[in-house]
Amino acid sequence: MKRIFGMAVLCFGLVLGGQGAWALTLNIITTTPAIDSSFRLLQASPYDRQELTVSPPAILLTFTRPARVEKGYIKVMDTFGTRLDGGTLEAKGNVLSTTLPELVPGRYTVRWSANCACDDDANPEGVFHFTVR
Repeated sequence: MKRIFGMAVLCFGLVLGGQGAWALTLNIITTTPAIDSSFRLLQASPYDRQELTVSPPAILLTFTRPARVEKGYIKVMDTFGTRLDGGTLEAKGNVLSTTLPELVPGRYTVRWSANCACDDDANPEGVFHFTVR
């Protein structure tokens, strides 16, 4: 995950004051970080390559902006390619989720696609894996 921070620059200078007096000045120049308003995935639970000791009850995907169910999906598959999620996608604000049955130990693949509720035609998608031990 990329983080953007503002920057502060300290500038020292000498200023010639009235009657030839010199004064030391300190100027602080700040910049504001750029605001990224794009619709993208912020966090997944479980996250990519996470090793769990218990089966997760659901897959939760958190986005930068509100998500909608239309044209989106979260597909969870085992190592044989068998789809295990219920096929039902739920959107609550910035979070898309799908529930899972009890998973046996193994490696699982999550394929997802999402749409922004803001109608900006953003359609990010991705794949990640997690393991239940």
